[in-house]
Amino acid sequence: MKRSSQILLIILLVNAAVKAQEFAEGELSIKITNNNGSTVEIEMELVSPACWDASTAYPHVHNMTDLFGGGTLSTSQNNKWLEFYACWEQLTYPDSLTFGLGYYKFTARVNGIIKDYFYIDYRTSDLPENYNTGGGGDISITFNVSAGKFYEGSTQNEFPTFTTIWDERPWIAASTLELPNFWENALVLVNDGNNHPLLVWGAYPSQLGIDHYNIYKKIGGGQFELYAETEALAYVDESEVIISGASQANETVAYYKLTAVYPTQGNTLATSEYSNTVSTRVAGEPLDKGSSFSYQNELKRFSLFQNYPNPFNPSTVITYHLPGNNFVTLKVYDILGREIATLVNELKDPGSHSVEFNASGLAGGIYLYRIQAGNYAETRRLLLQK
Repeated sequence: MKRSSQILLIILLVNAAVKAQEFAEGELSIKITNNNGSTVEIEMELVSPACWDASTAYPHVHNMTDLFGGGTLSTSQNNKWLEFYACWEQLTYPDSLTFGLGYYKFTARVNGIIKDYFYIDYRTSDLPENYNTGGGGDISITFNVSAGKFYEGSTQNEFPTFTTIWDERPWIAASTLELPNFWENALVLVNDGNNHPLLVWGAYPSQLGIDHYNIYKKIGGGQFELYAETEALAYVDESEVIISGASQANETVAYYKLTAVYPTQGNTLATSEYSNTVSTRVAGEPLDKGSSFSYQNELKRFSLFQNYPNPFNPSTVITYHLPGNNFVTLKVYDILGREIATLVNELKDPGSHSVEFNASGLAGGIYLYRIQAGNYAETRRLLLQK
């Protein structure tokens, strides 16, 4: 009898050691707390157009796959762990699902009612080789049923609505160099929580890094035009309002795609091919055709748009919108903040205005343009390429 107890103790200790090891390998674990018997469902949904697999045996080999599209785990217990394992662990346990290198949404429902959600980006080829560097790659989250919220670990800090594995675990890099066909599957569009389109993408696979990204947009059957420029991996288009549910008489569709601008070995800048195109239903022009403002511009109020074309040589056009009569100054500066040109310095009527900037006498490089209209001020960057 004593020997049987010793064997049972050894088995329990081994199981505990195995479980502890698993928690250092990249899984996302959600603990259900303060549950009074309600049915809690956690849905994992692949939002990106594709995901990639990974393996500890071949850490630098990643294949596109549809094996990890998502699923739902449920429980009515309190203090119950629901486990979402990284695909390279190749583990199967009750109350578990497996995810790949993709962009995922996690949604919590209590008795069928949505309470909270978050998005997390795992699209990096730095996994799985660096999952156990600097403290592990696992993420522990609590879903508090009574509060209806996700929290970081056992803290009272709400888990971010939009995050990435490289934000949560800084020792993991945002690299897509080893993900085949990444750029044509990179762009994702989701609701930012305020009914504006949020564009999210992964890093363009360049050995020398990225200078910036160009965002192209078109409305309805129009033409794509350069809309914005950013160094980030996400962008919110506050000028559009997403429509869901039944169709509306004035709705239209907004389309987006990207290019990446990156340095070359010769210290020049190159532009990538286009990413995939994403779209969403948005509010269109108001039904009152007598109005001189679009619905989007009324919402946006003051707007300074990205110059087009960009990069340019030698001239480009800068467009801005005003909600009312305003004295406007629009100036161009070099990267050191020295004033180069004054394009506008006068009272302007409400509406859309465009002005041409000719840089034929300037050296190639990055310049800034800044608008001041009342209390509104905004600065954007333009690139003169010679």
